[in-house]
Amino acid sequence: MQFKEIKPTKHYIEHHSNIPWYEVVEIILTSKHRRKKGDKIVIKKDGHYVLCELKNKALWVINTK
Repeated sequence: MQFKEIKPTKHYIEHHSNIPWYEVVEIILTSKHRRKKGDKIVIKKDGHYVLCELKNKALWVINTK
C-alpha cells in the first residue's frame, strides 16, 4: 500500500474523531495487520480499528473505533 499523505474524511471529523489524530496516524504507519474489505482497507492494532480508502495517492480515514 503506497500513499503520500493521510487525511481525515468529513465523516471521520464529524462522527469518529474519538481517537486523537496522532494515534490514528501511528496505528496506520506501524500496523502489520492490514486487509482489503471491498475497496476499503481495514487496519487493526492493539484493540483499535481504522477503516480507510486509498484514493489519488492519499489514504483517507473514514472510521475509527
